[in-house]
Amino acid sequence: MKAVLYARVSSKEQEKEGYSIPAQIKHCREYADKKGYQIVSEYIDVESAKRAGRTNFNRMIKHIRSDKNIQAIICHKVDRLCRNFRDYVTVDELNIKPMFVEEEFPDNAAGKLTFGMKVLLAKHYIDNLSDETKKGLNEKVEQGIWASRAPIGYQNNKTTHMIDIDPALAPVITKAFELYSTAGISLRELAKRLNAEFAHVMNGRSKFSKTHLERILKNPFYHGWFRWKGHLYRGSHEPAVTKELFDRVQSIFEMKNKPKTHRHEFAFGGLMTCGKCGCAITAEIHKAKYIYYHCTGSKGACDSAYIREQQLEPQFQQIVEGISIDRETAEWLLTVLKSSHDEEKEYHKSETRRLHREYARLQGLIDKAYEDYLSGVTDRAFWQDITAKWRNRQTTLQARMDRLNRANRSYLENASRIIELAQSAGRLYVKQPAAEKRKFLGVLLSNCILDGVMLYPTYRRPFDLIAEGVKTEKWGG
Repeated sequence: MKAVLYARVSSKEQEKEGYSIPAQIKHCREYADKKGYQIVSEYIDVESAKRAGRTNFNRMIKHIRSDKNIQAIICHKVDRLCRNFRDYVTVDELNIKPMFVEEEFPDNAAGKLTFGMKVLLAKHYIDNLSDETKKGLNEKVEQGIWASRAPIGYQNNKTTHMIDIDPALAPVITKAFELYSTAGISLRELAKRLNAEFAHVMNGRSKFSKTHLERILKNPFYHGWFRWKGHLYRGSHEPAVTKELFDRVQSIFEMKNKPKTHRHEFAFGGLMTCGKCGCAITAEIHKAKYIYYHCTGSKGACDSAYIREQQLEPQFQQIVEGISIDRETAEWLLTVLKSSHDEEKEYHKSETRRLHREYARLQGLIDKAYEDYLSGVTDRAFWQDITAKWRNRQTTLQARMDRLNRANRSYLENASRIIELAQSAGRLYVKQPAAEKRKFLGVLLSNCILDGVMLYPTYRRPFDLIAEGVKTEKWGG
């Protein structure tokens, strides 16, 4: 039996900390001999784990697709082969067996589920590190500092990292608020007037449009506040208009806008597509009480029939029950997945040790520079400049260590929530009102095809793997 070997480290530093390519290759070769496989090619990558398009990974995939005699990929462990879902899907579509030295998966639904969940956790780990990086921006926002590109009328100060008034364009914005506050001018007229009056200061910017002006006039940034992730913060930047002027403009918008009618929350709205033409399925109420679903016909006339909500309800209930697992199965899955947590903790330890060493090295340089300054070897300006650079580097290293520590704490939470949901899905679903049922189904499903009166669901990952295990009743074997 033929196989290919794949080894990877995600950085040069990781290679030095015990994840070496030679060690992976040695173990993989021994494993192949033990299992009776002949390794015909070996592929090695030393790249970032965040990128799916690894050079030799792609070459390996191309080789496997061209040689139908290859039956397996042999790798040290799951996260060496798949660190995101794009890689997982690519490997899964090859229809060959991925084999791992440090972990084995049964060739059934349970094996696929465990494999898929480990990839899910690996992806979650990377996303979590990214989230921790974003926390730095959130801390900046809490201090009242806008953490993105400055809107028109302001400019980003690269020296202070603050937001300053743009002396050329701020008067344009102030004028826009003043003109619109009279209530005697439309957005279209306002755009024409500003474009004509201030063309000389726009510095090659696009002309004002009706939509652009509406966004500006509704943006609280211009009176000293800003929105960040749905919350309003008092900014440290200088306001371009007064709060009174801003409020007067908002009142005019309220008077001009027509009141919005209340939309009915349909239990299954936005969850289905038509099996005949692929268009979305929409809902409407007949005689003020009967809810019907039907094809929108957005691609042309469609002869699919209307269907009552009562006919869909038991089918969606059955779809939810399709991912229900018992307590014994849930406990078995959690036990298997905890091994991934242990592996990631080892990476945390090695990476933290490396960062600590670099931090201590910089501290040694700082101490030595101070001694040189005291003894007259260097002058004060040089000592202050070089020390500031090293301390900035230490701050970056400390932030990375903090992110690693925080990321490690929530590694298993994602898997635990998924398995807990699979245990109680049926019970939770029946208790929900219509709007909550739709949200619940949105978590489980990526789409449902309505073919006449029958529903055919497509579960989101990893619920598709759970549903396969429930359907075939193959767990742990």
